[in-house]
Amino acid sequence: MEKIDKSITYVFTKRVGLQEAGLNTPKEFEYSFNFVKNMSSNARYIEASNPSQSSFLLKLIDKLFNKITKLSFNTKSYINIKNFHILKTTDILITTNHGISTSILFLVIFTRLFNKKLELFLINSGFFNEPKDQKYIKLLRTLIVRAYLKTHTKIFFTSLTEYDFAIKNYPTYSTKFYYHSFCLDNNFWSKNSTNENPLNINNYILFVGNNGFRDVEMLINIATSLTEYKFVFITNLINQSMVKNFRNILLVNSEYLKKSLTDLDLKKIYEDAQITINPIKNSLVASGQSVTMQSMAVGTPVIISKTIGFWDNFNFKDYENIYFVDQENLKKWQEKIISVLSNSNELKRVGINAKHLILNKFQQNEFDKFLYSHLVN
Repeated sequence: MEKIDKSITYVFTKRVGLQEAGLNTPKEFEYSFNFVKNMSSNARYIEASNPSQSSFLLKLIDKLFNKITKLSFNTKSYINIKNFHILKTTDILITTNHGISTSILFLVIFTRLFNKKLELFLINSGFFNEPKDQKYIKLLRTLIVRAYLKTHTKIFFTSLTEYDFAIKNYPTYSTKFYYHSFCLDNNFWSKNSTNENPLNINNYILFVGNNGFRDVEMLINIATSLTEYKFVFITNLINQSMVKNFRNILLVNSEYLKKSLTDLDLKKIYEDAQITINPIKNSLVASGQSVTMQSMAVGTPVIISKTIGFWDNFNFKDYENIYFVDQENLKKWQEKIISVLSNSNELKRVGINAKHLILNKFQQNEFDKFLYSHLVN
């Protein structure tokens, strides 16, 4: 591959700073930043910063736009003089989620008055999910979406389902849309763990995730109705008071996560679980995608809700490499869990297939090559 002769700037939250702290961390949420840094002599990143005292107006803008569009605006953390000067000398700006893109949108529009060659690429998952039963919000959101689409040069979808939705509903902008599946850092996930499980528990059903589209009510109902099974919840969506009366539930909350749990620990927790479960609210958002693929990568099968937003209906097959719950009700979840755990040979087979699928078809270097092709053309 030839070197990339362009100035490229990534926009993250705080993730990349954590990733550079050590080698024992997965790199998938850097979205090829290290690869791009090696291929370009002028690659850098900016992160969310603490807003200054003078950002009162930006805070009001965020509050207003968040309320009337139900999108994620955080302009106060990105719009500043320092970032303006960085964007002035940038050829391609890559935002790593749609919340960052909306937060930096106004800065991009303003910077293009001084840097007309500035291109904006978005790595997207979930932006096109539409609010229900709120017509005025839907109308305002549609206006923002149009401005959003006009401002972006390219949008990369990590969900095939959302990509198809965007092509169908926004055909005018379809030439800006590209699809490539979310990929994992196979160098991290393919190696067996050598550390001990920090939770000191075995034979458990695992739930991991903080996305607001997780069905927390269903999750708690599942665990409290199947008291013969042990459950581990690693999430900020549940507080201790919600599960304190149930001895079969171990809750790992944000305080523990910040102080003790490393990526290697989480990997070991995945490996030791019998299954990982993902009850999801029905929406276009590919909620649970990374958790599902991480669990599958270490050979632990996943049971997940089959929502309209499930990201890939071609490679992920029920009872072959994953388990789907087609109807989001408690009885169906109970039946599926009991059935799956009653057949250890079948569970092992699905786990082997799951690991093979993820580690052979969704490798990080595939996303590297995909992104490279767009950066050089």
